[in-house]
This record gives sequence, structure tokens and C-alpha cells, in this order.
Amino acid sequence: MKTVDIDNLFKNFVKDYLKSGKKVDGDDVDSQTETLYAEFNKKTFDELDGKTPAEYYLDKKQDLVAILSEHFNQGVPVSDYLIDALIDYVNAEDLYCFLSENTPDDMLLTVLEVLSHKGVKNCDNRLIDLLFGKTSDAVKDFCAELLSGKDLAEKLITACENSENISGSVCELLSRQKKGNKKIAEILENEFLKHTYKAPEYCSYLLEYGDEDCLKSLYSALDAATDYVCYKEIGLTIEGLGGNFDGTKDFSKDKNYIKIKEAGKNEHKDNG
Repeated sequence: MKTVDIDNLFKNFVKDYLKSGKKVDGDDVDSQTETLYAEFNKKTFDELDGKTPAEYYLDKKQDLVAILSEHFNQGVPVSDYLIDALIDYVNAEDLYCFLSENTPDDMLLTVLEVLSHKGVKNCDNRLIDLLFGKTSDAVKDFCAELLSGKDLAEKLITACENSENISGSVCELLSRQKKGNKKIAEILENEFLKHTYKAPEYCSYLLEYGDEDCLKSLYSALDAATDYVCYKEIGLTIEGLGGNFDGTKDFSKDKNYIKIKEAGKNEHKDNG
């Protein structure tokens, strides 16, 4: 199966175009790039069987999934032209076979990008498996984004109970589920307690879910906090959940506290 590095074709096209002395329209980088792509799209290339980049995949609609696989097998970058063709001509279901933690992360991200444009149906379980699998944070974030807005409480709870790999992406997705589920509240609270050093992130999940039963854990974490940023974030979360935060702990020697206060002083001077 033939693969073409269209991105590299474009780079070489730009070099030749500029060497030729042709002017590039536009005063800013975006408009200049748009002009170059417009010219590139009109040019035929031997590497593309005498077709333009915009035409190349039009007669390959039935082979696009195989072409995608071959790009990764051969280590050839996937261009936006191939991604656009996949979006336009391939059924989403034909890409579900790639939704496995055995698929390389860069390929998963490409497939997920295509699916984000096409919409996903009947593959929640595959995406949840990726969320809890040995995949990159970027893949987990993308899966959570695709699953956002769906009622997945029971599936996510079951997956959490059978996994030691509960990522921030999972917590974010849990925090957006229907309120009032004590199992979800407990998972979010436990994950916060495991990650108090990441208080700004994990406090956001507690605040989003809004279960005040976690206040006791928040107060304990507040007392134990040794850096200003985490202390402040925990305190604001306590206030957001209806608790009290006096903010009197001394952080005058904390480097982040000093930076924030200095930035505040400088901003006040500039505004003055």
C-alpha cells in the first residue's frame, strides 16, 4: 500500500516557491500560510500520481483505513489531507478496531481526532477501557472529551472499583456525572487524598461534583498543606462547598507566596 509524506511535500514546495522569487500575499503569518497552501493545493506532483494534494485521496475511499495503518507501519506522518479524507469518507465503526491500548498512542490520537468530527456511537466501553489502560494522558483526555455529557456513572464506578489506575481524566468525567451519587463522591474524595500535592487539579473535581461530605477531608488536607498554592486552592474549595476558610496560616517564607505577592504589588503599581 503506497504512502506519501504530504507534509514533507509541502515543506519542499515552500522552499522552491520562495526560491523562485514569487511573492507571498498577506501581511501576517496566517494569511501567508493560507496563500502557500492555496498554491500547494493547485499543484500536481509525481509522488501523488500526477494529482494535486486535494485530489489524491478521492479515488482511494475504499482503502483509506488500510492507508492509515500503513502510514504508521512505515513511520510516515499522517497529513491533514488524509485526516480530512477519513472524516469525509470512512464510517466511524470502521475505526473502532483501533481503539485498543495495544495501538500506538500517536495512532490512537489520530483515530480519536477523526472520531471527534464524526461522532461516536456504541463504543463507550472501548473508550472507557482506554481511560483505564496503559495509554498516555493525551489519549485519556481525548477519551474523556468524547465521553463527556453521557450518563456513564455505573460503568465508571465499576471500572474504578476494578482498577488502580484512576487518572485525572477519569475524575474529571466522574465530576460531570449526575450529582448525588455517594460512590462517585467517595472516589473523588479518595483520589483527592492521594493527590493533595496536585490540589488545584483535584479540588476542581470535588468542587464540580459539589458533595459537601468531603469537607472533613478538605479540612484535614488544609491543616497538612505545606505550600501556599495548595493551601489556597483547598481553602477556596472549602468555601465553595459551604465551609469556612480563614486563610491565616503563615506562608511568608513560601516561594510561591512571595512570587504571587510581588506580582500583585507590581500589578497595583502599573494600574496606579
